[in-house]
This record gives sequence, structure tokens and C-alpha cells, in this order.
Amino acid sequence: MKNTKRIAAGAMAAAMALSLTACAGDGGDSTTASTTESQTEWTGDLVTVPTGEIEKEVDISGTTLKWMGTYDLNPTNTTPERSVALTLFEDEYGGKIEWIPTTTDTRFDDLATAIVSGDSPDLFLYEWLTFPYGIAQGQYQPIDDIVDLSDPIWDDVRDYADQFTWEGKHYIAPIIINDSSIITYNRTLMEKEGLEDPYELYLKGEWDWDAFVSMMEQFCNVDPENRTGITGWWAHALMQSAGTTFVTYDGEQFHNNLNDPRLEKAELLMEDLVKKGYAKPMPNGWIGYLPEDRNTLFFGMGSWSVSESFKKNEGEDIFVVPFPKNPDAEDYTWTSNMDSTHMWVAGSDKGDAVGIWMECMRREQVDEKYTEAAKAKALTNNAYTEEVYDFMQTWRTSDTLVPMFEYSYGLSPRMGTDDGDTKAVINILNEGIFYGYEGCETWAQIKNSYSSIIDEEIAVYNK
Repeated sequence: MKNTKRIAAGAMAAAMALSLTACAGDGGDSTTASTTESQTEWTGDLVTVPTGEIEKEVDISGTTLKWMGTYDLNPTNTTPERSVALTLFEDEYGGKIEWIPTTTDTRFDDLATAIVSGDSPDLFLYEWLTFPYGIAQGQYQPIDDIVDLSDPIWDDVRDYADQFTWEGKHYIAPIIINDSSIITYNRTLMEKEGLEDPYELYLKGEWDWDAFVSMMEQFCNVDPENRTGITGWWAHALMQSAGTTFVTYDGEQFHNNLNDPRLEKAELLMEDLVKKGYAKPMPNGWIGYLPEDRNTLFFGMGSWSVSESFKKNEGEDIFVVPFPKNPDAEDYTWTSNMDSTHMWVAGSDKGDAVGIWMECMRREQVDEKYTEAAKAKALTNNAYTEEVYDFMQTWRTSDTLVPMFEYSYGLSPRMGTDDGDTKAVINILNEGIFYGYEGCETWAQIKNSYSSIIDEEIAVYNK
């Protein structure tokens, strides 16, 4: 039964309410190690969510959806509040969510086992490997009969849902379009070093690769041995800021795009940053925040890291910007992901409830009755400022900041998932030069070695 309820389109998406408290790998790269330095008990005030205002056309009262995931959607010791979406699902509709725990390492195996055994969960997190691989493997169901994507609540993400159709059907109802890597920096340090604020450059449309490199050059050349221009998890974001991706999809066929000159330009920029010593790996292998020693100019990482950066740099003026644009491009392009987006699992027979749950999640993002509550929840127990929160909301409504999706991740585990000592192809394409993988000293080497592999991978789907 198609859910055809309507509500007026509300305020801009309150995405940071979810994305800044979510775990790395939530729709992202499973190789990401950790998103927070510590899990502390909740110290904030509870936020009231208005209820009793939704006109219901489908009765799902008493229905419990099984959610298989690495974290609980219900209140916990660290987050005792219900999300806005869960409040609506429980109080407005009488539904419940049951958590089926899994781990980062076993989640896909656990899902496959549950489906084969006839004990499917109803919900599973969208991740990069979902499309097309998971869908082609028959792990998910199309949502066209349970989610009305023509409803105004989907207006700002409908085009992205269309970019992920499979055999003419929608499987993904995007909840949040979020940047999987942003730049965090210290405005106090920028001023001290006589550098222009990247935020101000962005507002003027002048935050491009040239400005990016010039600032690192000025900063690092003062003390090349101890200063770093950029560190973190960022190489993929630089590549997609070129304005295209390694693999493209036209709705029916995948295409090998390695010969695009924009990609070559980005890879040559990467070579230059490494050669000059501006780009360096993270200290101690992994950190989830902007280093507090003032020796690092830019920190690239998912938006979840912003709160920890504020905590580690207490008293400093911390801010964020998208990655700079290709100087030849008119628009900024950001490496995007669909955070907090859930899939309807094969074998589930609770379609009406699944559709309503997806709608509740979207209402939290766009209905003005709930966005303020979502914002309050995000700010109550996180260290980032309202200025940062509000600025990042403008990214999702900007006409000059275009989300970019890299389809390479989802073609197969070989393409998108590191396996022990074996690097995923997409990680070699993105990071080979930065980390100095063997045989990856230049873009020409990488392209010659891996172009045929991409051809093999996309041939599986282009039938």
C-alpha cells in the first residue's frame, strides 16, 4: 500500500543532529576505525518533541521493526533521548524498533545469514556497498510501493534517489545528503599566520585549489619539518572536488571515467602536495580531530569529527568549510553520502511500517515543527557552535555546492572494501599517491594498472 500522506516542506535539513553523532561506516567506508575519542554519559537537558499533529492514513500500531545495526536506535546510556524520528514513530504511530546487534566486521555476513535463514531484519543501514552490489545480490526490496517520493518531504533529495535506481525501481530513500569529508581548521591560527579565512573565501567563491595550496605553502615553509598542511581522511574528497568520479552511472550503464582530465589534474595536485611535504598521514596512524598543537593547518574528516575537534582545541576559534573547488569549475562538488538512510531488507513483510519509519526520519529533517527540536538535540551535548551548525545546513540548499557520488565503492567488495593487506581498488585510486603504495608513485602508473580492473567490474552489471 503506497503511503500518500502530505506535509508542507519545512526548514532546511537538520542533518548534523544525526551525522555529527553517528558512527564512521554509517553508510561510509568500513575501514574507518573510530569516530570518537570517548563515549561519555549524557549531561544535557531532554528536548521536547511536539506530537499529535500528524494525520495518519495507515495503522501500524503494535508493529515492531527489527533493525540490524552496529548501534541501537533506541535510547542508551550515552544518548538517553529518543530521536525525533523515533518519538514520532512510537508516539504518533504506535510502532517500535527492536535492535539486532551486529559488528562492523560481521554486519554483511550477519545480514546474509539472516536472509537465507528466513529471519530477515526489516531495516539495515545504507552503505557504499549497497549500490549496486547489495541490491544486485537480492538483499533489499524496492520501496516504490511503500514510500511516495512525490511527497514534498522528499523534494530536496528526490533527484538523488533517482540517481540510484536499479532496473527502473527505487531502492533508496535518502534521509540526509552529507559530506563524507570536510575541512576543519583553526581560525585563530589563520589570523595569527596572516592567512585569509577559508570561510570568507568560500563566501566569495574564491575557495579553490590555488588558494588551498598557497595557504599550505605559506604555513608549512615557516617550519617544514614540524608543520603539516593537511592530514586526516581526505584524499577521496580532494579527488571528487575535481568535479567528477572514477565511475559514472547513467541510470542503466556504468562507465569507466579514468581518462577524464579533471581526475588527472586532481591526482597531479596530490602528487605535488606529497612531494612538497604539505600532505602527511595522521599522527599515530589515526586521530579523529584537528590536532591541537597548532602545527596542522587543515584536517580532513567526516562531519562527525567536528565536536571532538572543538573539545581538543578548547578556547580556539574552530570552523569548517567544504573542500576547495577545481579552479576550472564553476561549482563546488562535495564527496557525498546518504547518512542515516535505511534499506528495506529482502524477506521483510512489514512494508507499511518501514515506509512510515522512513517518513518519520525525513520529517525530522524538513518539517519545521521538528527541525528546531532536532537542532536542540544536536547542540545540547556536543561541543560545536551554533554558527558551525547553521553554516553546514546551508550546504544542503546551496545552488553552487553539488553532491558527488562515487559509484566505484559499491561495485563489489574488491572495489570498495579493504581486506587485510589487500587494498580496495577505490582506495588505491584515491590514496595510492598519498600513502605511497607500491607501484602508485604517479597517476599514470595507477591508471595503467587499474583501468582494466574497472572495466571488468562494470562489465558484470552492463548487460
